[in-house]
Amino acid sequence: MQHDHVRLQLTRIEIVIALAATAALVLVAVNGVHERRLWARAAEARNALGVIAKDAATAYANESPWNDGARVVWRHALCRSASASVPAAGVAAVRGKAYASTPSEWEVDAPTRSGFACLRYAMDEPQYYVYSYTAVGSFEMGDSFTAVANGDLDGDGRTSTFALTGTVTSGESLHIGPQIIETNAYE
Repeated sequence: MQHDHVRLQLTRIEIVIALAATAALVLVAVNGVHERRLWARAAEARNALGVIAKDAATAYANESPWNDGARVVWRHALCRSASASVPAAGVAAVRGKAYASTPSEWEVDAPTRSGFACLRYAMDEPQYYVYSYTAVGSFEMGDSFTAVANGDLDGDGRTSTFALTGTVTSGESLHIGPQIIETNAYE
C-alpha cells in the first residue's frame, strides 16, 4: 500500500513537470508570434520608405518647369516638402493600432504639386506609421530629401523611427542613401 502512495506522488510530480514544460512552450510560441507581428509591421515602414525614395528619384528624373525669375526653364528638381504628415495628427493616431488614411490626406499638396502628391505616393491599406517627406532645396548639388516613418507599435509611448535620404549629386543625379536608418524599430 505504501508503494501505491509513492507511485501516486511521482505521477503528480510528472504532471506538474509536464504542465510546466507545456506552459514554457506556450510562452515561447506566444512571444514568437508577437515578435513576428512587430517584424511584419516594421516591414511596412521599410517598404513604404523604399517606394517613396523610388518615387522621389522618378520625380527628379522627370524635368519640371522652373521659374528662374526671368523665364521658365525645364530642369530636374526634387519634389518640395509635404505640408503635412499622414496622418496629420501624428503618432497618437497610430499608437498601438492601424490607421486608415484617405486618398485626400495624401493629395493635400496637389494644388502646389509638392509633397506626396508630387511623388504620386499614397497608401490604400491601414498603416502603423506616420509618414513625412521633407526637401531642402530642389536641384543644386547637396540639396536633399528625407522620408520618415514614425510609429508606436506596442502603444507604450516609445516611438520607432525609420528614415531614408536622397541627395542631389554632380551631374544632376539623385543619390538615394544606401540604407534606412532605424531607431527602436520594434517599439
